[in-house]
Amino acid sequence: MRESRDNNSPKWRQNTAVLGDIPNMPFDENKFSDHRKKARNIKQKQSQRTAVHIFGSVLLCAVIICVSALLGYTVVRGALDLTGIAQNEFEAEVEIPKNATVKQIAEILTENNIIGYPEFFILYANAQDSQIYNQGVFTLSSAMTYNAIIEKLQSTSTVRETVSIRIQEGMTASQIGRLLEQNRVCLASDFGKYYKNKLNKFNFEKRVIYSNNKYYQLEGYLFPDTYEFYMLPETDIQYALENKNHYSETESEKQAKIAAETMYDNFNQKFTKELYKTINEMGFNLDEFISLASIVQKEAGTIEDMGLVASVFLNRINNSQNFPYLQSDVTGIYADENIGINNKLNELYDTYLNPGLPPGPICNPGMDAMMAIINAPQTDYLYFCANEETLEVFYAKTITEHEQNLILAGLTEEHEEQ
Repeated sequence: MRESRDNNSPKWRQNTAVLGDIPNMPFDENKFSDHRKKARNIKQKQSQRTAVHIFGSVLLCAVIICVSALLGYTVVRGALDLTGIAQNEFEAEVEIPKNATVKQIAEILTENNIIGYPEFFILYANAQDSQIYNQGVFTLSSAMTYNAIIEKLQSTSTVRETVSIRIQEGMTASQIGRLLEQNRVCLASDFGKYYKNKLNKFNFEKRVIYSNNKYYQLEGYLFPDTYEFYMLPETDIQYALENKNHYSETESEKQAKIAAETMYDNFNQKFTKELYKTINEMGFNLDEFISLASIVQKEAGTIEDMGLVASVFLNRINNSQNFPYLQSDVTGIYADENIGINNKLNELYDTYLNPGLPPGPICNPGMDAMMAIINAPQTDYLYFCANEETLEVFYAKTITEHEQNLILAGLTEEHEEQ
């Protein structure tokens, strides 16, 4: 039989009594406060995580949008570059070397502003059936499509005649200019524009001291070597020769600049940090060292004589109190042939009249002359002279010995002392 739930039932009263006892329990305020703090911290952490998630989502969306925009812009610009659209149209002569790779061609085209996106060009060119490109000089336009550029580079080019020229050690800047003109590289007068003053393009020029007493500021730095240059067409060189005063910029001027800068770059590479350190330890600056090397180059006929001749000049420089003058004939010859006897700078190059080194180099010395100074043997020689026919050189420690050598060399006793 189901038991009725009567409020008076002992069991019911017992249950309600247990529940009714709760309000009468003692209230712990500290525990309640801790519970509230924990709940608040949980809510704060949840809010922070939500904010971080929102910020991260927004940032990710922004990155995706930026990357998409950048990729879209790059693709559009690459497409315009491929088709030659939206370019500032101009033409340029582009030289492609023999067996050039697609990457090399892309770099050359970019340097000449024919294309703007070399990576796109490389991808496009590599997808073509033929990747054989001709050597030569091509006239290209910045408005040409990639396809048109490739077809042009694979067609017959304008092949320019070249000439190999040996710049001899000891040649002067003006002699080099005349040699270039004789070989139809450029006019000597155009070449002269690039050695009379500093170009401020190469590292070595920072050490070259500008001086009003120096006739040519960059004499001595046209490094002697064998070079290959393009030749001007015979009609062009003839026109340039006949119209020296009636043209602005010509191919001759462009090639003169290339020739000069090629020789300066060669010097720049040959003259290492170790060489600079060595000459500084010897007490020379660059101008002084090249000036001395140019004198040694002109005075000595062999590498062995270069070292002994260098020892004579070094002994005089290191004992300048007793031997203030180098007394080198070749410095005066340079002044007469290049500066002219009526120029006020002429006497400054005369090492019989002026103590120490001349204001600047008197030729363009080779590496042998430079190393002869650095590796000069230790001697007591203060004089030398040479037989003009046999080129045999005689060295002396005293003036008496030198006078005897003058006789041996076939020179008169009245010959000026060296």
